[in-house]
Amino acid sequence: MNRLRHLGSIDDLSTEEILALLDRAEQLRQGATGEWRPGRVLTLAFFESSTRTQVGFASAGARLGFVPIDLNAPRHSAGMSAQESLSDTIRVVSAYSDLLVLRHPSRSAWETAMEVAQCPMINGGCGAGEHPSQALIDLFAIRRAFGRLSGLRVGIVGDIAGSRAVHSFVRGLQRFGQAELRLMGPESRLGDARFAGASYGTALDLEGLDVVYMAGLPAGGGRGRWMRGCVVPMR
Repeated sequence: MNRLRHLGSIDDLSTEEILALLDRAEQLRQGATGEWRPGRVLTLAFFESSTRTQVGFASAGARLGFVPIDLNAPRHSAGMSAQESLSDTIRVVSAYSDLLVLRHPSRSAWETAMEVAQCPMINGGCGAGEHPSQALIDLFAIRRAFGRLSGLRVGIVGDIAGSRAVHSFVRGLQRFGQAELRLMGPESRLGDARFAGASYGTALDLEGLDVVYMAGLPAGGGRGRWMRGCVVPMR
């Protein structure tokens, strides 16, 4: 049995661990240093592109003493005899790594990788599942703005059902008790599974909110680029 500890969901962390990570992040932001062991390998297995997430992990890894290695998904050249399966790829590259970040368009890819990984992994966003590291960043931003995570009135706007960042964010946020959690979006994107204690609506109502989280809104009436994962303090 694989007994490695991975970060696949925000639920993999206790509330105490979340707070400890936020505290440590604040110390690092203020210039604290740690006992880093240089030369460790951080492999970025991004089978779905994201410049912000990939550079973020690479930058963080370098600052913590890791050597980032970029595993490009379209790496199968015409001269190769066959394309490797995801399972084979993760099994091999994790053996050379101290930490691996996986991002993949399929939700099931995370479960497949966990079965064979030989080093700890972080879920960098797989399918419509979860994105726990993004949730930690969002919680960090909110606590910096308000000095707390409890008692806030929070609104989330956009693609509630399809946003893996929202799935992790709400789970993390609800650990601390909100005055209100208001989810707004098109009826087709609100999802069937509803978060306990949250209100849902198709009208955009930002009145009285402390924080608005943009979970994906099409620019220009449905055309163009989308805003994603943006935390906006309202005051």
